[in-house]
Amino acid sequence: MNGGLALEPQGVNLGQPNPNTLLPSQMSDDWIKYVAEQKLINLGGDKTKLANAIINSPAGTVKKFVAAIDKTKGEINFLKLGNY
Repeated sequence: MNGGLALEPQGVNLGQPNPNTLLPSQMSDDWIKYVAEQKLINLGGDKTKLANAIINSPAGTVKKFVAAIDKTKGEINFLKLGNY
């Protein structure tokens, strides 16, 4: 598992909510906004512009994708995530 993302035989597993840090589920809408508000906003330049665009976007505007590498098959899988 790297950064909360793991490619498992049944698919991709994302990090679950953490009651100790209060972080929401990885790649959830709340997690995306958390990253924008806490990580990107103060980095300046285009990263701040991206953070503001994410924070101010209407619900459903941000489309989420995950790339996972299956080393056993030599494949890269791109998965579009739904809303959660």
